[in-house]
Amino acid sequence: MRRAFRFYLCLLAVLVGMPMSAFAQGGGKGWIERFSGPGPWRGVEGYTPFACVAKETAARGGKNDFTHLFACNDPTRYESTLWWFEVEYGEYKSEDDPVVNNTTVRLRSWEVRATTLVGSTRGIVGVGFGAGGYHFRGENFDSFGKFKIPLRVTVFPLRAILPIEQHKRWGNLVYLWTKATFVAGRLSGDDFGVPGSSFDENWEVVPSFGFIVDVRDLVFR
Repeated sequence: MRRAFRFYLCLLAVLVGMPMSAFAQGGGKGWIERFSGPGPWRGVEGYTPFACVAKETAARGGKNDFTHLFACNDPTRYESTLWWFEVEYGEYKSEDDPVVNNTTVRLRSWEVRATTLVGSTRGIVGVGFGAGGYHFRGENFDSFGKFKIPLRVTVFPLRAILPIEQHKRWGNLVYLWTKATFVAGRLSGDDFGVPGSSFDENWEVVPSFGFIVDVRDLVFR
């Protein structure tokens, strides 16, 4: 047990220092690829789950088709989580961006997602979707917002390599994600205080990716 604890402690330290990471129940460094105009974006983001739908175990006297919206972090009560819902918030910036006259543009991001596990009894892959918004602000233009639709794929590598009796306990500690975000409407140079001919894109798709250290199960246990 001490060896396992040292392993996860070292792994946490490595992930904290990585240039493209993000942390559950807290914050960390994040990366969003370049839009048709400004970018790429670096900053901090964090998220927290706020509800879930799960099966209740027969051992607790419940029916297997019972769904519950809150308190599903109790592993003795629920045998499997069907869906979970989470809110995410981030602050990013693109410094000295040549596309917008070498100024700094700031980006605020928030979204709400629903995620489910697919394709394996161990729950190695999660697929999520939701809705949210981007808010842009800078030195040479009036701030404005855009609606967005995120589609995210999450991979839980520890669930694949740990023994079955341990993967439910430690499988959520570290995971990787990649996301495609659809930005509603049109983005052009006019929005950012540069000539409209500089760039012009409608319903742009922006990729992002990173690592998560999820301390939820450790806290609730």
